Amino acid sequence: MEKVVHVPEVMLNSGYKMPLLGMGTFNFPMPPIDELTSILVDAIKIGYRHFDTAAAYGSEEGVGRAVAEAIERGIIKSRQQMFITSKLCCTQAHPQLVLPALKNTLGKLGLDFVDLYLIHWPISMKPEIDIQNFKKEDIVPFDMKGVWQDMEECYKLGLAKSIGVSNFSCTKLSHLLQIATIPPAVNQWFELGTFMLEVSSSKSLASRKQRSFAFWVELVAPDLSSAGTVPRISNSGSLNFVQSLKKAYTRKRETLSLLAIAISKTAEKNAPACRKNKKPKVKVEMNVAWQQQKLLEFCREKGVHVSGYSPLGANGGPWGSHAVMRCPILSHIATIRRKTIPQVALRWVYEQGESVIVKSLNKERMKQNLVEIFNWELSSEDNFRIRAIPQRRGCNGEPFIHPNGPYKSIDELWDGEI
Repeated sequence: MEKVVHVPEVMLNSGYKMPLLGMGTFNFPMPPIDELTSILVDAIKIGYRHFDTAAAYGSEEGVGRAVAEAIERGIIKSRQQMFITSKLCCTQAHPQLVLPALKNTLGKLGLDFVDLYLIHWPISMKPEIDIQNFKKEDIVPFDMKGVWQDMEECYKLGLAKSIGVSNFSCTKLSHLLQIATIPPAVNQWFELGTFMLEVSSSKSLASRKQRSFAFWVELVAPDLSSAGTVPRISNSGSLNFVQSLKKAYTRKRETLSLLAIAISKTAEKNAPACRKNKKPKVKVEMNVAWQQQKLLEFCREKGVHVSGYSPLGANGGPWGSHAVMRCPILSHIATIRRKTIPQVALRWVYEQGESVIVKSLNKERMKQNLVEIFNWELSSEDNFRIRAIPQRRGCNGEPFIHPNGPYKSIDELWDGEI
């Protein structure tokens, strides 16, 4: 019998508790449903009690099956021991479509409710399109008030125990707080950053998966898409496909890593003092290389809890980098503390008073992401050094920018906050 790791919880503004460490479930290529279910059951065995999924991920059914199997096998006693997050797809981010979308999600999960339901992006697309193959012309104005009213209805009906948003800037979150009757519990930025390239057991990629991956690359790495790299490498089997993509980014990642090392040596001398930790509630991409200080401070003022994902920098993903895993400052701290770099990086997010979403389909890495996080502390000197790490963002949302669309520039999408 494996030792189960106990994960601390945080009380949300909705009155429900959420585990401070959860597991993301987006992957490309997505493993076959039986394989995904087995992986997630293993995660439950280890101690994961929070799964983060979305309508756009294609993992909702696997999450639901894993929870059902864990109950059947006695790994957990009831569904109430799990915290399940899912997200509203942009194509359904319209008044009158939110409730049907959530009911569809619940059908795939095989559950009566989700613990947290998020608006995936402050963006609406034409309902009839395939989200994996959208065009900029498919983006339409986002009715924040109307969509949020429907989110509140989901909450009132008990179909979502807590509701929140994703990829909202401070400005958009502030506007939402002004019009909301029920305030958002979470704001998750750049959930795409949980994506990690892991080769599945499947021998080849179906054309749908190739189109799906082309969409994600267009979203976060348009330089590859426009250069024709994706069509060329997607003709291979999954192993060659992934290896080719990694090669395409090797030089770019190494350059960024060297730049980070060079800058960090200078920035460390001028790092600001570490502020006291408080307890907020928002969900965003957050790691030592993208610390989200402005957003953290804003949410603390508003009493909103922050949940961070991509805590290891999405190393291996097309928009990720080695900024975390090869960071000399983290390496130094890890050596002194006799910890691994991931453990230091995850501990830092935890000490900000925030929850964190990790992602790996590898059992050993799942354990490493969960064990040795909660029973030690970083020193004030460690925190001072971490504040000196150069900051960089992954996805900037460029595919959502169009001269005739609701967002005509990246600044408009993020309200000048990047």
